[in-house]
Amino acid sequence: MATSILSLQGVTLIAAIESALLIKVQPEYIAQYSLGTSKLVALIFAINYGILFVYSVIIYPDFISPLRNFPRPKWWLPRMVYSRLAGKATQAELLLDIIQNIPNDGLVALREVTDSRLLVTAPNVLADLLVHNAYDFEKPQNMRMFLGSVLGKGLVTTEGDEHKFLRKNSLNAFSFRRIKDLYPVIWKSSNAFTEVLAENIRQQSAETGDSSGPPKGKAEITRWASKVTLDIMGIACLGHDFNALHNSDDPLIESYETIFNPSKQMLLYFIISAWFSVRYVRMLPWKMNQIFEQATVTLRKVCGQLVLNKREAIQKNEGDNVDVLSILIKSENFSDSDLCNQLLTYLAAGHDTSALSLTWICYLLSLDPDRQNTLRNEVREALASVGDPVSDGADISSTLERLPFLNGVIHETVRLYPSIPVTIRIAARDTSLGGQPIPKGTEILVSPWVINRSTALWGQDAAEFRPERWIEKDGRPNNTGGASSNYEFLSFLHGPRACIGQNFAKAELRCLLAAMIARFEWQLDMDEKDVIPGGAITLAPVHGLHVMLKLIEDK
Repeated sequence: MATSILSLQGVTLIAAIESALLIKVQPEYIAQYSLGTSKLVALIFAINYGILFVYSVIIYPDFISPLRNFPRPKWWLPRMVYSRLAGKATQAELLLDIIQNIPNDGLVALREVTDSRLLVTAPNVLADLLVHNAYDFEKPQNMRMFLGSVLGKGLVTTEGDEHKFLRKNSLNAFSFRRIKDLYPVIWKSSNAFTEVLAENIRQQSAETGDSSGPPKGKAEITRWASKVTLDIMGIACLGHDFNALHNSDDPLIESYETIFNPSKQMLLYFIISAWFSVRYVRMLPWKMNQIFEQATVTLRKVCGQLVLNKREAIQKNEGDNVDVLSILIKSENFSDSDLCNQLLTYLAAGHDTSALSLTWICYLLSLDPDRQNTLRNEVREALASVGDPVSDGADISSTLERLPFLNGVIHETVRLYPSIPVTIRIAARDTSLGGQPIPKGTEILVSPWVINRSTALWGQDAAEFRPERWIEKDGRPNNTGGASSNYEFLSFLHGPRACIGQNFAKAELRCLLAAMIARFEWQLDMDEKDVIPGGAITLAPVHGLHVMLKLIEDK
């Protein structure tokens, strides 16, 4: 009762009623103290807001809040503000630093101004959150509304029964058999990527006049990785070639990059829309509203046309039609509008994350020439034994999936640099986690970065790059990294909200890394201290990743 009354809305209403009553019933009081009506009203509101401040900041969090008994770090809020502004640390880095020495049973309270969020730190609590009580927790409403304005009702933005339906009827498109069918097109795009990169390096060498050895050249990996993963997602998901590697002027790619590779002004637009109110932002006289609207309309229009074209191709039995869109159409479970929503979701969720994973792989290998050479030797030997996996019809999926060091490098990088380091859930109803009652409306922080780098779960070398964790003693690859629980490796989450495309992403990274390591050597072409993890949602190098590439096989 007190909490509902002592809210901003409640206190404002009470202050207004008090002001009206005092003005009407005690006008002589105003005259006696020569306050004037406006001063009296201001004073009443100030007193009420002062009471609200004391209650919200001191009384409620420490004496009333249902989260008051959870362990919590001291000076969390000042440390967060300082680390983000002065130390330039990411939220995930700060969370890991904060919780290392706080005894807890899987939940830590992070005191904000008026209340706390809960951070999950243990596998048993993650099991409740992600699997056992998964639909008791939802993404924040503002974020869902904003993403929904771009993606429509897809897997990322829906909840409850709607999400269950979409996931159930989409799983087949990402099954083991479907991913295997997509390997050849992914491999072909990967080789096209290395050829474009090689040609760029040859041009740089020609311009410098250096013919003393193999061609060398500089490359900013984040930009190149973004281009090739967009091409792969276009072909594998939509059956449509964006041709991003050759700087295509495709209207879909232009609109896509406006939204998903945003300028600083568009990024600010995203943050305000996602964390405050989409409706409020749309009312502002801001040119970004028009730019955003034009881009989203174009995206949906072009996507809709691709759906129609694909339906027609399937009816005429034209092409292989092994892409994700074809599988979804053949399932007959989705309307054209649903298909458009799903495709936009897959593009948004799958393109940037894979590009960043490849970027961080290149970064870690640039610091470790020995492991880079080990990987190169493994890949080149495997590819030499099968010739050209595409033209010879060899099974490129089996060739790459059985390589222990290749898989170890990919898994270890994704462990250390999860594409989404922190995500939020909100309790949609009164529920529980780890046997602790969780009231409706409680914010829950889930951090793959914290879990994946926890020394309690991964040992004292948790922050070290050791691909060997993912290799069995007999040399076979494993999928655990030596962890004792699935919930100790959180990069793709788990349960009904787990990344539906995680096996596709691993296939993509295998092909891209194998193609790249077979043709290039590279080292960092910037100060290591300038490789800083950052980003609003996904984890990207703040200043990009600049490397010096040397072509070691000129085809």
